[in-house]
Amino acid sequence: MSRLAMAVVLMMAVGSVSIGSVTVDSVAMAQQNQFPGVAPPVPSPAPPAIAPGPAAPQAMQQRSPARAPDLVQRRRGPPVAVPRGENDSFPDRATNCVHYGTAAGVQPGEIGQFTRNCVNN
Repeated sequence: MSRLAMAVVLMMAVGSVSIGSVTVDSVAMAQQNQFPGVAPPVPSPAPPAIAPGPAAPQAMQQRSPARAPDLVQRRRGPPVAVPRGENDSFPDRATNCVHYGTAAGVQPGEIGQFTRNCVNN
C-alpha cells in the first residue's frame, strides 16, 4: 500500500472518529439542555384548573297553560279538537292546526282550508 493510500485511510478513520465524537458530545449536551449561546427552554404555563366548556343551559321560556281546545269544523267528518295556549303566536297556531288536522285524517287537498279556518278561529 502506498503512503498516499495509507494517509487517506488514516484521515478517513480519524475523521469518522471525530465526527462520531462530535455527534456523541452533542447528544449528551442536548440531553442536559446545555448548548453554548442558546437560552434554556421556558416552562409552559400551568393548565387551567377547570377546562372551559359549553355555556350553562339557560332557563326555557315557560309556555302558557293550555286553554280548552278549539273545535274546528272540517268539510267532511267530525270536528277536530286543536289545543291552544294563551300566548301562542301565529306560527304556533298554524303548526298545531296542521299537526292535529293531519292526525285527525284531514286529506291533503283539504288541509290548507282547514288550517286557514283553524288559525283564524
